[in-house]
Amino acid sequence: MQPRNSPPGFDVPLIQEAHQIAEKFSLQQKDLSKAKQVYFNSLAVYAVRFYLKCMKIEAVWEASDSWDFLMQALLDVADLVLPGIGKLECRPVLPEMQSVYIPADVSFERVGYIAVQIDRSLRTATLLGFLETVPIEEESSLNQLQPLEDLPAHLGKVRQAKLTKAPERLSQWFENIFDVDWLSVPILFSRVANPAFNARSTNLLKAASLEDSTNKISRGKIIDLGIQIIGYPLSLIITITSVTNEEIDI
Repeated sequence: MQPRNSPPGFDVPLIQEAHQIAEKFSLQQKDLSKAKQVYFNSLAVYAVRFYLKCMKIEAVWEASDSWDFLMQALLDVADLVLPGIGKLECRPVLPEMQSVYIPADVSFERVGYIAVQIDRSLRTATLLGFLETVPIEEESSLNQLQPLEDLPAHLGKVRQAKLTKAPERLSQWFENIFDVDWLSVPILFSRVANPAFNARSTNLLKAASLEDSTNKISRGKIIDLGIQIIGYPLSLIITITSVTNEEIDI
């Protein structure tokens, strides 16, 4: 059942494969409420991946947080990685709900949020529409969704913007000006279990910690080289140190 005055959605049959994936992930969770959350999140991601495949838009579920058991346990996450574009969040909506819930866990690093309504029988998922950005509140009325037919154009604009993005001005970091993709190192490490280092400079490995100071700032980001190494996200960490008023060590 779709909300009144909403445009037609895109129906996806939730076949046995969808439920097998959802069950596999949910069984990893000991808490019943978390298991249910993971189950519905997985069905929503499955439906969006099906839609993107129909639209010939590449999506890699295996490289997403929603494919990782640890991230599923820690966060309420239902993302899909779109190479060269970013992460698309797939939020499940139950039939009686008139709004889509977007938790704080996924309120950043997303190129859009798709509302996916799961029917009572769990046999069909309907993509209702999308939001480009997270609303001020954690919930947004389904009537505020943009039409699903506009999503490919939106993703195309995001891809083009990434291709034409201006070079990073690292000196602005000392003014606390950061691009949204650059995360503090503790936050970055919380998303990468058992990271392995390959340092361009031994100074990185010598540092007892990567905490910021008045003359040293570290930031990291998960980077996209146009390829996906399934299960092994690649991250870049940069530390800049102010040596003199005119010299910065990277």
